[in-house]
Amino acid sequence: TPLCPGQVSVCSGGSTPGFEEHIYETVINLNALPQGQVYTISWESCCRNPAVNTLVNANSTGFYLATTLDPNISNSSPVFLNSAYVALCAGLPATVSPNGSDPDGDALVYSFSDCFDGANQPVVYGAGFSSTNPLTTSTGFTLNPSTGAISFTPTTAGQVGVVCFKAEEFRNGVKIGEIIRDIQVRVLACNNSAPVLTNVSNQIVPVGQQFCVTINATDVDGDNIALTSVSSVGTFTNLSSTAGSASGQFCFTPSLADAGNTYTVTINGTDDGCPAVATGATT
Repeated sequence: TPLCPGQVSVCSGGSTPGFEEHIYETVINLNALPQGQVYTISWESCCRNPAVNTLVNANSTGFYLATTLDPNISNSSPVFLNSAYVALCAGLPATVSPNGSDPDGDALVYSFSDCFDGANQPVVYGAGFSSTNPLTTSTGFTLNPSTGAISFTPTTAGQVGVVCFKAEEFRNGVKIGEIIRDIQVRVLACNNSAPVLTNVSNQIVPVGQQFCVTINATDVDGDNIALTSVSSVGTFTNLSSTAGSASGQFCFTPSLADAGNTYTVTINGTDDGCPAVATGATT
């Protein structure tokens, strides 16, 4: 979340919440397995942020992430391009999305998942909270299974919760893998409405034919809007940007290698509101 003028984050010795990102990489050669068996690749650490107040004893609750894959299939796990930390304003409609993109064009199906303390060990949610109700809202949660975007209106400033998604990969109708995304959400006392973007319907594009669509975004608060594309295919070009509005164009020409694949393309419009940015999206 951006710093307001004069603010210093805890990362630099101040008091405003901040976060660090750590990236772990390695190369592992996996042997083939008998048909039907899969590998589970996991990472865990103790403990979660003690500021999380929707779990029981968050400061002694572990943090566990995992993905499953079949080594007999050439496959890459989905990549989540949105940050795993989100700040929202209490009382305003919000959308939180993992913005997953699959490099192989496999279809992704999203659902709510428990967050995990360890392997096969879900976290313990506080009274009234669960994987499908991870924060206090006035609307409940609506999840789009095709994009993973959840819509809701948080109501309690100062609340810090965790939201987990499961993204299952399907190729030709057969499940070939899954991965869990764990996102921390902080609710602030602020007032910033999200940009509104052009709605785009699903498209079927013939091989060799270029498909282009222009995306327009507006912001009622007059904030600047940064448009970005989350996709493993195509190109996105920013066309214009002024206070309160922006536009861009996404284009994609499928080749024969793309035939039969399903690609999810999400265009994000993120403003520069302070102390919490707001993001609108179209998929």
